[in-house]
Amino acid sequence: MKKRILFSIMVIALAATLVAGATTAYFSDVERSFGNTFTAGSLDLKIDGKDCNVVKFVHFNMKPGDVVKGFYKLSNDGTIPGYLNISKIDVKDFENCIIEPEQEAGDNTPDIGELSSFLEIHLFIDLDRNGRYSGPDEEIYNGLLKDMPESIFMNRTLLPGDWFDIIGEAIVKWEPTDQDNLAQTDSCILDLEFTLNQVEQSAAN
Repeated sequence: MKKRILFSIMVIALAATLVAGATTAYFSDVERSFGNTFTAGSLDLKIDGKDCNVVKFVHFNMKPGDVVKGFYKLSNDGTIPGYLNISKIDVKDFENCIIEPEQEAGDNTPDIGELSSFLEIHLFIDLDRNGRYSGPDEEIYNGLLKDMPESIFMNRTLLPGDWFDIIGEAIVKWEPTDQDNLAQTDSCILDLEFTLNQVEQSAAN
């Protein structure tokens, strides 16, 4: 009797083993997706290949009739396209001192300079890269320094590795007038802040 019971148990165990082994014999397939990687791109705006402040205009002893020029080479050293804008424009006037010719011309503002009222500036994107304003170029601003807006949103696409002469050429010109003596000894500072953004910008941003 014991032998029969032991034999039955062995038969049952063997059958269970065969059933378990048979289940692994069915068709199967395994595919994998390992190592999925996400890496951030970059926007890297440079002026003349630099990340530091770049001064383009330092001119002393200016007088009516003078014309000075400056070139800003702006490049995208990043890996994704961006929209280029002038996000901040600031013009500051300094009287310095009021000398006799200024007094005789009627200058009575010891704390307020007048030079930005006489200097014209023409800013444009030099799209054909010939160093002067011509055919396909995109004008950004043309007028007096004192009338410049606080920002200019061009939203000009700048691709990775590409560059523009933006402000391709800047011409600061002092056209003679009968009020030029008001600006003797005066000085003014123009600050420009360029930005490269992933999306288009506007005054509301």
